[in-house]
Amino acid sequence: MKILLLHTDFVEWEPKKKAIKQAEEAVMKPVRVEEALVALSAVEAADGEDEQVRRVAEGGQVVEPANFNGGGQVADYYIDLLRRPHIAYWAMRYGDDLETPTAAIQGPKVMLIDETAGSGGDLLPWMFRKFGLGPLIGQRTWGGLVGTLGFPVLMDGGSVTAPNLAIWTADEGWVVENEGVPPDIEVEQTPADVIAGRDPQLEKAIEVVMEELGANPPTDPERPLYPVKGKTLRGTTGRGGGGSR
Repeated sequence: MKILLLHTDFVEWEPKKKAIKQAEEAVMKPVRVEEALVALSAVEAADGEDEQVRRVAEGGQVVEPANFNGGGQVADYYIDLLRRPHIAYWAMRYGDDLETPTAAIQGPKVMLIDETAGSGGDLLPWMFRKFGLGPLIGQRTWGGLVGTLGFPVLMDGGSVTAPNLAIWTADEGWVVENEGVPPDIEVEQTPADVIAGRDPQLEKAIEVVMEELGANPPTDPERPLYPVKGKTLRGTTGRGGGGSR
């Protein structure tokens, strides 16, 4: 079973390899964690996010590390990609059927969070929970969604800033600031764990994803019989059409 670990920071990517190996072994199940770098920076995301998700979408289930996320971006586009629902299949004359959308992840998803994630690192898991994409695992985020934007540089090169934006919603009022985003499953990652090359949050995330897959295994629907023009009614779903996804 393959689980995709979507990194948002290349610097974080390499040191994780030992922890990933230990996490695979810790769950004691036939699981393989494959990595993919999905940037959250403004430039990279605007130009290539869809293609990056397209390349990794075949994994079917995702662990999204949003811990250590210092923010800097309102990553609503990222949530849009993770929310993409299944729409339909396309029967092809040759080869396997295709699915629409092609760049979508339909399997279970979990997100890792911790106390160092703030600003956009608060917003991303808040949105992840708001749209019911899956559980948050780790520690409560920093809690900083009052920010400053648009202050000019002074003549001497210095600057003066003051808060000039804050998040609120119609149903909840002011949110996140000074509160953070709490996890659904609390898991601490201690310095001793890191020194030992372990990642307890990742281990728990893999465990949760595997349990979800066991409870709700993916289905592979069979293509319906080909229609007989003038006779087959719209919506007929007779099976045995000699093809599959």
